[in-house]
Amino acid sequence: HCPLGKKVVDFADETQFSRVSMYLKGRIWLEDKTKMWDLVPELMPPTYLIVDRQWKGEIPSDEKHPEKLCWFIKEADRNWGTSVRATKTWQECIALAEAGATY
Repeated sequence: HCPLGKKVVDFADETQFSRVSMYLKGRIWLEDKTKMWDLVPELMPPTYLIVDRQWKGEIPSDEKHPEKLCWFIKEADRNWGTSVRATKTWQECIALAEAGATY
């Protein structure tokens, strides 16, 4: 699934959208979003993990995030934009999480 249609660029991590394709050793570090956070947290937006419907590590709170922005929940190992959902609050993220999945 590509929300903007099938746009082909010179190089992308998905071969169907790329004029050039190759296998990148260690690509899992780019695909699994929890690994990206481990690799370069200073380049990532604030990130919280949900594993098996439970917060893992730091838990968001209204004190940390008093602003009324939307929250995104995405399965860590899914691509294509098919598992991204937006919520109004951080509390809604747990309700959307499925057992056995990592977000």
